Amino acid sequence: MSKRRSLKNQVNTIIYRQLRLGQSKFKARREEGTKYPKGIFSLNTFGTYMQQCHQFVDWLKGNEEIPKIRKISEARKYVGKYLEELKDKAYSPYTVHTAASALAKLYECRMEDFGVDLDKRERKVIKRSRIAPDPEYERKHQDIVDFYRGCGLRRCEMLRLKGEDVYRNENG
Repeated sequence: MSKRRSLKNQVNTIIYRQLRLGQSKFKARREEGTKYPKGIFSLNTFGTYMQQCHQFVDWLKGNEEIPKIRKISEARKYVGKYLEELKDKAYSPYTVHTAASALAKLYECRMEDFGVDLDKRERKVIKRSRIAPDPEYERKHQDIVDFYRGCGLRRCEMLRLKGEDVYRNENG
């Protein structure tokens, strides 16, 4: 008697089968004659789609209105409801679109097949978590601020910087 596979295991199998690392997406588009060829060509996309599909499975398990599902194919009818709930929770259009793309790959269909009107993605609706710099701090520590800006290092690299890593030459 075989053990029943979990929904996440089923998702992993389906998404993993579509992985086409090392193959040309451009060439696949030409061969298939479509803008969206079958398969996943990027490892980053693979990871993102896997994460999004797992979130969908978690939502299925946590939603009391949905009966217990044993096969991932049975869950397809709830994708529209899931995407609508993401929109209702004020997730950005980019996030909802990413979830829809991932689930479309999972079910090997188009996003439009889910019957959800996705909001248009626009740059002006993107919210950044960056805080505005404190002008008083910048005025007080102008030499340090200029040094940081002049180096072009990332924030995490600046935090690891030590005094012994910095030296002066004849140019300053």
